[in-house]
Amino acid sequence: MHADRFDNQMAFDLLARPEHQHLLYGALKAAQVTKYHPQFEDCVTVAHLTWLSAYQNYAPELPANLPDFRKFAFRRIKWRTVDYLRKQTLRTQSQVNLEHALPITIDPMTEQETHWQLTALLTELLVQCRPGERIYLTEFFFRGTDR
Repeated sequence: MHADRFDNQMAFDLLARPEHQHLLYGALKAAQVTKYHPQFEDCVTVAHLTWLSAYQNYAPELPANLPDFRKFAFRRIKWRTVDYLRKQTLRTQSQVNLEHALPITIDPMTEQETHWQLTALLTELLVQCRPGERIYLTEFFFRGTDR
């Protein structure tokens, strides 16, 4: 049976049974998540959503195949929780420490703006210069940008 979104209440009614609550917290414990884990509440939320997903994606008829569904849900919850924690760890490791981020300035246009300003200034100066000064200014400007 594939439950549609209107069967979500049935999935959570099934989860409300004490034996299924034990299954959910047992799957979290199998994923090394106890109530003292810093992300315990997030993992419980992930487990509830994974239960719903397992309920919606379980093909055989329920409640006739309830024991098999319990095994299926347990594995899904455990591995989804492990995956969630792995992604959170990778995200935390890739974040820049705020103390190191303070001196970082993000201004990619600074060099481009400086170049535009110099080009505008050179254009204005070339109009006002005599021919010999134009040659000198042009050579100085181009030699300065080649360095």
